[in-house]
Amino acid sequence: DHFARGRVGTFIHAPEVNEHENDLENAKRLVARLAEAGYTADTITGCMTYWEDCSPLAAAVGELLGTVGNPYEAHRRAKSKFLTHEFLSTKRCSQDFSVAVPSIRVKTAEELEAALKKIPLPALLKMEHGSSAVGVILVETADEAREEFRRLVSELKEEEDHPGCGLSFAGPSMVLMEYVDGSEHQLDMLMFEGRLLFHAISDYSPTKLPYFNELAITMPSRLHERRQETMVYLATLVLRSLGLNTGAFNVGMKYTKRGPRLIEVNARMGGFCLRDWIRRLYGVDMAECAAMI
Repeated sequence: DHFARGRVGTFIHAPEVNEHENDLENAKRLVARLAEAGYTADTITGCMTYWEDCSPLAAAVGELLGTVGNPYEAHRRAKSKFLTHEFLSTKRCSQDFSVAVPSIRVKTAEELEAALKKIPLPALLKMEHGSSAVGVILVETADEAREEFRRLVSELKEEEDHPGCGLSFAGPSMVLMEYVDGSEHQLDMLMFEGRLLFHAISDYSPTKLPYFNELAITMPSRLHERRQETMVYLATLVLRSLGLNTGAFNVGMKYTKRGPRLIEVNARMGGFCLRDWIRRLYGVDMAECAAMI
């Protein structure tokens, strides 16, 4: 009864691969299931997904099959808000990577106490593998941080608590991140072998703090053209640095007084209304282009 059964030529149900913390083993299982159905590396030309949590898994399957795409490690880094910023913060060879924001992974109350000594308040508390602003909150005091951490780890423990927001990776793993103020933007980008083919920028309205759920979106962007160019340039460098050279990507950034700062990298096309708006305004179908790549 799966919703996708009638939308594909061949449907293979594999519910056993839902625990994404073991995606390298999951990929081997999927390749084996494909072989049982008569699909091998010689007959498969690509592997992709539009589902946020399956991005690293799809990359791992693609590596085993030798299809066009990016390394599993690149998608694993992008899926983790902590690993993304930690990795980019090590790129000291260029000022361009100042877009990274200080972040610390937090899994226990003791780790939170240690992080509070290093990350200035106010700060963001967010799920390490989350999406759609689930579990993202601004904390202004240490007591607020402790209270929200206890609440989040008690409410968001397993995948069933909120499907699709990253709980199948490492449970309630959180990140304490320095809060940066500025205008928020999403960059939807098409890349092929490290070359930028297309981009579209959308502006996000201020949210109702302390939460970060989107309230309004504007496309095309109203940001000054020079600032748009700067964001596109830096977002392209970020993708290349992470190893995300081919595919459709969605990069969240804020334009601050110190210039662009990175929010997160989504190694898939943007969701919600973005695909429809881009197709209407620019005549580019991000889903179709991702499949063609």
